Amino acid sequence: MAGPTRLRVAGREVGVVGLPELFDAVARLDMPDESDRRRALLERFAQGHHVPESSRADYAAGLWRAYRAWQGESTPEEEPPHPAVPSVAVLGPGCPACDRLLEEVREVLAEVGVAADVDHVREPDALLTYGLVAYPALVVNGVVRATGRQPTRSQLRDILTSAVSG
Repeated sequence: MAGPTRLRVAGREVGVVGLPELFDAVARLDMPDESDRRRALLERFAQGHHVPESSRADYAAGLWRAYRAWQGESTPEEEPPHPAVPSVAVLGPGCPACDRLLEEVREVLAEVGVAADVDHVREPDALLTYGLVAYPALVVNGVVRATGRQPTRSQLRDILTSAVSG
């Protein structure tokens, strides 16, 4: 598999692994219908990457743009990102500290009334794309906000509410 690359999804850069191999596999399929190729891209991508249900359409669009560019075709304009729904990822292999941080994130989001896409990234290849050496880590809107420690409840509240306000 090729090393990590970046995929543009809903206005954000997302680290991914194996795009050239994915694109090559889909190109070899006998699928003249564009919607079938789009579906195959997303389904195969989701086998090795976590794709939040609420972001499937965004990932499908990003994959299609990247696939078309890989084929040397013109790429459609990117849709503007969805309004102010922050993405929050807890990075770590699933250790107790990671699980505690994930639970704390969910509690604080509920407490402050913020809707967000929350993800727990455990896959080793996906973790490598961030280049971190200590876990748990907290990533908000693609920016690493804490690593190797659990932020206090107050710090977490500040981090998460600032993600909505700007």
